[in-house]
Amino acid sequence: MGTEIKLLIPMDPESKGMVERMNGFFRCGFMPGRVFIDPHDFNDQLDAWLPRANARYTRSPHGAPADLVAADRAAIRPLGPIAPDAVP
Repeated sequence: MGTEIKLLIPMDPESKGMVERMNGFFRCGFMPGRVFIDPHDFNDQLDAWLPRANARYTRSPHGAPADLVAADRAAIRPLGPIAPDAVP
C-alpha cells in the first residue's frame, strides 16, 4: 500500500516533537474543565472542538491543518485494484 514504518531512536525530540506538541495541545486545549458522560459524549464534544483546533496555524507544516488536507490527499496514491490481505 505504499506505507513505511519508521522507528525513531529514543529521546529524539527533533523527530518526536510534533507528536508531543499535538498531544500537549489536546491535553491543554480540549481536556481541561470538560466532563464526559460516556464515549459518545466525548466524541460529540471532540467533533465540536476539532474545527477550532484544525483552524489554528502551525509552524512546522506552515499552515492550518484544515487547509493542508487537500494537498495531503492529492499526494496519496490510489489503492490498487486488488484489496490487500487482512488478518481478522
